[in-house]
Amino acid sequence: MREYVHTKPGKETRSVPLFYTVREEGRVALDGREVLYLVGETPIGSACVGAGVLSYIFVHGYVLEWHAAVADDGSPVSRVEPITDDDARARVRAILAPRHPGLQVCF
Repeated sequence: MREYVHTKPGKETRSVPLFYTVREEGRVALDGREVLYLVGETPIGSACVGAGVLSYIFVHGYVLEWHAAVADDGSPVSRVEPITDDDARARVRAILAPRHPGLQVCF
């Protein structure tokens, strides 16, 4: 089990070695359970070679407890179980790909 601190869309989060912005948070149904994911983006490149934005989907896992706690900054915290089964991961990709064409789905 992991804890996921919900971030408001548009808020930049800094973490070594990069930072990212959550664009959207969502949940989808899979086998009678809910799967929590976010659509994020992070800047890539440099002033020398040009810069761009990398958009992606990050799947946090199955929701065990929704908004089960509150972080120090007041953000809700949910408890999730990572998805490790390859078949379940493939089915999550199949659900998310049409909703967000062209984005890589990461676990």
